[in-house]
Amino acid sequence: MMKRKAKKSRGRITRQVRAAIRASGLSQADLCRRAGLEEAALSRFLSEKTGLTLASVDRLAEVLDLDLVSRKPSKRKGRRSTKGG
Repeated sequence: MMKRKAKKSRGRITRQVRAAIRASGLSQADLCRRAGLEEAALSRFLSEKTGLTLASVDRLAEVLDLDLVSRKPSKRKGRRSTKGG
């Protein structure tokens, strides 16, 4: 089940990055150059064949001026921590 959740999160992030690339007007080559990524790695990520490291995704987000959300907000209201402090 964990793999399924990770794949769904990766898919959401990939869709956000794809949309931001389109909106930015940057080519994938320019984006990779600015983010310090290999074009092949970005291509595999965008086609959801592989993931990227968190550091790579963070660099993409920085270049694209993008705040990424990897999971949906909790539907539970009034959730409180059980930890003291």
